Parts: sequence; structure tokens; C-alpha cells
Amino acid sequence: GVVDGVLYHEREIIVNVDDSVVMFTGLPKQHQLIRRSRGFVPEAIPLPRKLDKKVLCFGAQQKNTFCFGFGNKAILSQHNGDLDTQEAQEAFEHALQHMKRVFAFEPELIVCDMHPEYASSRYARRLAENRHLPLIEVQHHEAHAFSVADAHAEVQGPVLAVSFDGTGYGTDGNIWGGEFFQIVNCNLKIANLNLDSQNVLADTDTVDSDSAGMIERVAHFDYVSMPGGDYAVKEPYRMMLAHLWKTFGDRSIDEYFRDSVANQTFRGVWELVKRGGHVQTSSVGRLFDAISALLTGRYVTSYEGQAAMELETLARSGNKRVKALECEIHEKSGQIHINTDPLFETVIKRLAGQSNPADLALAFHKSIARVIVRVAERMNEKCALVGVSLSGGVFQNTLLVSLASEALHKAGFKVYLPGSVPVNDGGISFGQLLYVLARDMDRL
Repeated sequence: GVVDGVLYHEREIIVNVDDSVVMFTGLPKQHQLIRRSRGFVPEAIPLPRKLDKKVLCFGAQQKNTFCFGFGNKAILSQHNGDLDTQEAQEAFEHALQHMKRVFAFEPELIVCDMHPEYASSRYARRLAENRHLPLIEVQHHEAHAFSVADAHAEVQGPVLAVSFDGTGYGTDGNIWGGEFFQIVNCNLKIANLNLDSQNVLADTDTVDSDSAGMIERVAHFDYVSMPGGDYAVKEPYRMMLAHLWKTFGDRSIDEYFRDSVANQTFRGVWELVKRGGHVQTSSVGRLFDAISALLTGRYVTSYEGQAAMELETLARSGNKRVKALECEIHEKSGQIHINTDPLFETVIKRLAGQSNPADLALAFHKSIARVIVRVAERMNEKCALVGVSLSGGVFQNTLLVSLASEALHKAGFKVYLPGSVPVNDGGISFGQLLYVLARDMDRL
């Protein structure tokens, strides 16, 4: 036989807890949580004042966590993973009921993502209806913005909150993911929010102002079609074709690709893009996918984030002296819009000229960092920003974090990154709680 015996156990797993994952950004004293679980849960995160109600926040669909808010502390759950299957949803409910027993917690206010189809949000809505509890629905990227608690430490002026990720349901019905928010008078004085934080702060009051905790979407990337909806997440070539159509219009697909096999695969989606009628997205995560498909040939992925990770790896071998690609920034209807057409025009032109894909990959990363700085400079002229915060799954890219932070510092801006919660959707539930807290919604 292959083995002489098998050693196993029959002990029941009472609570599912994954290993925690911490990422070091390369910046001085700066690390980010990717997964907050074993070793951190259920350690309390301090809040700036005592909540008037016990608040239960249900988080997102992917990388789910839920969050209890009571007294002057927040208890973030372990990583529950993606709630796409019945098994995962049952594990989520088991974890929730276990945590409620441990803390003798019964909610008085329910908070969830506004997405109509998230399993976590459906659960929240049912619970609120069955128990006649008030329900607050928070836009996904606004929760990201508030999850960067350090960005609001001892801050009373406006903060530009940058929220870049793959997908999130927007208030206009489109898929957001390349968002800039202005947050004013938040005054969430959460000190020492980092991996070593041990102290729970005393009860203090927030600023008594009509504008306390106000958040406004002030800029975003221009919308582009997302052909096939969720299929575009696993097949980056779809977003590549959507951006090429947006930039160049109705040209033959053969002008871009010489591989006849690839052309046959793409031609059907190209016709689909031309017909229109697809959901629109401003997602920077999908923008990374499109550029990765162009530069690395990663047309289909086998795991989440593969295209963007391969693009980051390619960029790290690029010429450090390469300059950022240009995007067009303009104002429309009182908002700043970022148009990526010039970027794609340059990429296609340079690829035709046999430019090094690694150099283009690095130039693309620099262009996104440059866009953040340019929007911050425009907003600073209007409202004198006190800092810029970075949140969302795109900022798991340590090269982008490094480039953006360096560029912002050179432009004179303070930069804030998540400390005690994950930068990705694992921090959404905590952001939902801070959204409620900053706007005094627990006092209504």
C-alpha cells in the first residue's frame, strides 16, 4: 500500500476560524490586514463614544465579516468567506449565533449593504422585519470609506476618501468601484487603531453639527460597459474589449489581435459590447483586469484577483524611470470624472511599437497613483483637505499603495490606510458601524 495508516480525529469543530493574513506594504511602520481572524477575534476595537443602541452590521457578500457595536467598543467577527453557497450561509449564521451567545448580544439596530441580492443583506432585512427593528442600508463604498478609522483620528476637517475595488452596488443602480468621497466633520477620534491597539477609549461626544459625518461622492472613473455582468469578473478579456470599444469605437477586432484563435473567442463578446444595454461600471478593479488582459494575456482567471496580481508582478520588473500614462480629468454636473480613453490609446500605440509590457504595466500603476493625486489637488482647492484615505480591495496591491502614498506625500497630503480592519470587504461591517456612529444614527 501507499501508507501504513491514517491519523485523524473526530473532534467537532465548534467555531470555524481561519488563519489571519497580514500584508506589509513596504511603508514605514505600515501594515495592512487582509484577513482578520485567528489571533485577533474577538478582541474589541475601541469606539470614540458610547453607542445608544446595540448595533449589528452584516458586512458584504465577499470576504464577509459581521460586527457588533455596543457600549464603546466594536467586536468584529472572524473571516466568514464568500457567502455564495448554502453551506457558507449556514456557517455564517452559525458564527453569528455563537457570537451572540458569547456576548449576550441582542441587536436594537440592523445595518447592511444596500445591494439587493447580497445574502448578508437578505438575512439582515429578514431579521429586521421579523423583530420589528430599524434597518439602515449603507452604500458599499461609503462603508469602505468609513472603515479607515485612522483617517478620522482627531480630524475635524474634510477628508478625501478613495475607495477602489471590484464591484459594489451604487446609488444610481450602476456598479461602482472607482470612487472618491469627501467626508466632513466626522470627528471620530479613534486613537492608536493598529495591530497593537489594546485600549478602549472613554465615552466622548461627537461634534454637534448638521454636517457631522456627511459623505458625498465627488469624483469617479467614467462608466464603461461590463459585458456579461459577473462573467466579466472571471473573464478579464470582456472588460478589455469593453474599454477598447469605449476608446476606439467600431473597429475590427483583428486590428488589436493577430491570434486568430483569440479573435474567434473575442468576436462574439465584441458584438455583444457593440449592441450595448449592459450594466455600467466605474470599477478600478475591472480596469486593472482590462489592462492585465492587454499586457499579460490573462484573458480568463482561475482564482480571484489573478489578473491584477499578475499585472502587479509584471510591473515590478518595469523600468523605474518610466512615466505615468495620462488620463483625462474633467468636471461634469458638479463631479470630477476620470476618462481612461487616452490611457488605452497610449497602451495600444506602444504595444504596436513593441514597447516592453513590463514598462507599460508600471506606467499604468503610476497613472492610477497620479489620478489620485490630481483629484486630491482639485478637491484641496475647494475645501482644504486634511488628508486622503485609501480603502478597498484594489489597495491590496502594495505597489500601488507605495506609489500613491509617495505621490500624495510629495504633494503635501497626509495619507491614511486601514489599521485594525482589512482593507478589502472584510472591513465593510466595521465601516458600516462607523457610518452609523459618525452620523449619530444610533441616537435617532
